[in-house]
Amino acid sequence: MFNMQQIRKIFQQIHIVRSPKHRLATFGASRIQYQLVTDVPGFADRSRLREGIVMANKPAIITPQSMAEQFTGFGDDVREFVDTLVKQYGQGLRGLEYQFRNEMISTRIELTPPQSTIQILSKRIDQSDDDRQALIAGNDHMWELSVMKFIVEETMASFSSNINELNERGLFEGEERHRRSKRREIDHLFRLAKNDKAAIPALGAKLKEYGLFERYQDAFFRLVNP
Repeated sequence: MFNMQQIRKIFQQIHIVRSPKHRLATFGASRIQYQLVTDVPGFADRSRLREGIVMANKPAIITPQSMAEQFTGFGDDVREFVDTLVKQYGQGLRGLEYQFRNEMISTRIELTPPQSTIQILSKRIDQSDDDRQALIAGNDHMWELSVMKFIVEETMASFSSNINELNERGLFEGEERHRRSKRREIDHLFRLAKNDKAAIPALGAKLKEYGLFERYQDAFFRLVNP
């Protein structure tokens, strides 16, 4: 297990050398092939090349708290890695949710140091017609975190276009109607509670049910202790 100080230090060293030219899909699954170049501990003249695929399902709603469940196939330290991602990207992770699945294809040792291997692979990608390839420079001890950082940054880069497409089709309108309905119900309960103290417990229960108690707590406590 790694401690948070180790994770943060290595996190800063991870570099996305080449991102896919295509963003993640809004209305379907995305498949991205990646090449991850890392060091080989004890061998400065060699590098390790991992090739794999990350599958991202059709996006839904995302919260930072749910992110640990979004990643499978990323090792035993996934929760600590997720904590690092949440602290790094914060509110940028709110909005759309992807389910990510990592599939390792191959791992091999290259007889060149990491930077040389990266230069060779970069040229190949630039000359290729495949626009869904990614190249990542990472750390051998935390290679899973390297792939996780890549896919989260790819998600954030795709966010704006995904949101625009969903808005164009009116797919957020149902959720907005639901939020307005909740607000109307809460406002109604506040009016009842102002005239009848017996309605205060029902108001408090509804605020907790909707996860709105913190937002309305000052107004609620003014009713309890006027």
